[in-house]
Amino acid sequence: MIVRSLQAAATLVAVLALVFILMNMAPGDPASLALRGTPGSRGVALSERDVVAVRMRFGLDRPAPLRFVSWVRDAITLDFGRSFQNGEPVRTRIGNTAPVTVAMNVMAVIFATFLALVSTLASLTLPGGWLERSLTAFFDVLFATPPFVLGLLLLLVFAVRLGAIPVLGGEGTERVLLPALTLGLVAVAPLFAYFRAVLGDAFHSVAAMAARARGEGTLGILVRSLRRSGGPLAALVTSLVPSLVAGSVLVERLFSVGGAGELLTEAVLSRDYPLVLGLTFLSAASVSCVSLLGDISAAVLDPRLREAHSRGVNE
Repeated sequence: MIVRSLQAAATLVAVLALVFILMNMAPGDPASLALRGTPGSRGVALSERDVVAVRMRFGLDRPAPLRFVSWVRDAITLDFGRSFQNGEPVRTRIGNTAPVTVAMNVMAVIFATFLALVSTLASLTLPGGWLERSLTAFFDVLFATPPFVLGLLLLLVFAVRLGAIPVLGGEGTERVLLPALTLGLVAVAPLFAYFRAVLGDAFHSVAAMAARARGEGTLGILVRSLRRSGGPLAALVTSLVPSLVAGSVLVERLFSVGGAGELLTEAVLSRDYPLVLGLTFLSAASVSCVSLLGDISAAVLDPRLREAHSRGVNE
């Protein structure tokens, strides 16, 4: 587990370095863009003195390697600096938007897991296999559809045609319902494939036939199969988190939910280095923590992994 933690930390630093390099290579002067974003500055020629003052204020006059090392040192204490656009602490801006993104992704995982499990049970209990083939084809199409396109279709159906959900904004659950549904439909295909493989083998195994002979019902066989496959399932669910986080950027922009993904888009367009790096730091750290949690859950739920870990420690 120590080695896994060190690998996660190294990955986090590498991701931050890559984002920092790409942001510095991108065209556009962040100091000029910051001045353009202030009220009353549009259409007005910027003086060199004002631009230099902004660069000195945010440390943009320092060499890039020194800025990166200084930023990483401060980020360890969750001090991400101040936004170039309004001077507000980056931590405050992220704190105002991150709960929306977290709620949306949690709802997406729950919805995808529930839909995949229900679909698998329905395909296993109905004879002929036609439902399983139809669901496989349908979920594969959803998986291949870009989240942005799928979100547009859901927006047209539920918001424009049916009027069940506001087109933009909304309050409470309805604010993140369609975005979460969009991400969940994209993520349901790999979960359905996993449930189909695991539960399909369990339902037709010798142990399942013996359980039926003893009078055990389908529910008992299902619970025992899920308990036995809990470790790989935890690892699979956590592996979906990076794709969900990446899809959140476009989906939040489409639905205007005001989450961290939408904030990241605005930060990239305005070359707001502290905000981009702060969001990247938190998203990469979240993915690493979820991956570690998945490994721990798999080890706890799977006795074989616990025994392998114990043998490794004893050796």
